[in-house]
Amino acid sequence: MNNLDIRKAIEINDFKYWQVANKLGMTDGNFSRLLRVELDESNKNKILKAIKELKEERIEWNKKKSYIRKKM
Repeated sequence: MNNLDIRKAIEINDFKYWQVANKLGMTDGNFSRLLRVELDESNKNKILKAIKELKEERIEWNKKKSYIRKKM
């Protein structure tokens, strides 16, 4: 299987492929096809950066959600 590092990063962070694809501005089908062949380091880094940004967005969202619950 190609691009195991990307696939593991998606799985470990509990994201769906469509979420990463959306962050990259592409459809989930195109993203899945992209992962069929081993990517060069430049493309891998772009995808891993998108996963990192999604993770940061999730953390920020959870902070806001927690704040709203405490306020109620």
